[in-house]
This record gives sequence, C-alpha cells and structure tokens, in this order.
Amino acid sequence: MEYIESDTGTRRFSIKGGLVTIGDESNGVHPALKPSGSTLQIVNNAGTDVGNLAVGTIRVGSLTDNVQLFSGAGTPEGAVTASIGSLFLRRDGGASTTFYVKESGTGATGWVAK
Repeated sequence: MEYIESDTGTRRFSIKGGLVTIGDESNGVHPALKPSGSTLQIVNNAGTDVGNLAVGTIRVGSLTDNVQLFSGAGTPEGAVTASIGSLFLRRDGGASTTFYVKESGTGATGWVAK
C-alpha cells in the first residue's frame, strides 16, 4: 500500500514512500521516521537526517502490560516505578552501577545493579 493516512483532530500521521510522517504536510515542514537498515532516522520533509529520536520512556508490550526502558541520573531504587523486567541506564553510574534491572516488587523497589 503506497499511502495510509489518519487524521484524528490535531494528531496526524501518514506513511508514504517508506517515510512515517508525523504532523501535517500542508505547512511544508514535518518530521518523519525513515528506515535505514535496522534503525530509524528522523528526517525533515526533504529527507535529510536531522537528528536522533529522544523519548522519555520506551515501553515494550501493550499499554497496560509492558516493560520500560529508562535513563537518568542516580539510582532508580526507590525512585522509579516500573514493571518487573524493566531496564534503567544510569548516566552518572560507575563500575557495576550503570545498568539496572527491575527484578522484583510492584512499586519503585526491586532494582538490581548489574
């Protein structure tokens, strides 16, 4: 299929020519995701690479049953609520404290440094 579009109020996306476009093409400027091998690039409406994808949290699974990928400073123990199996990448960590896995619990505890 060459073109799929959805317009629900102010949210709009389209898939055309291999680009997933976010926003409204009518204004001449729209970010798009472009497949590049096994990764996605963010490109402008001319197809030029314009940067990296930055998100607060990546969720894998459904909206109600998922694991998350977080990044931040400091330990997540007692601070980050997540499902078992979630991952935390610590920007200010050291040896054995830059990668955490949520191994137990239902709240913000149960994080184990790896």
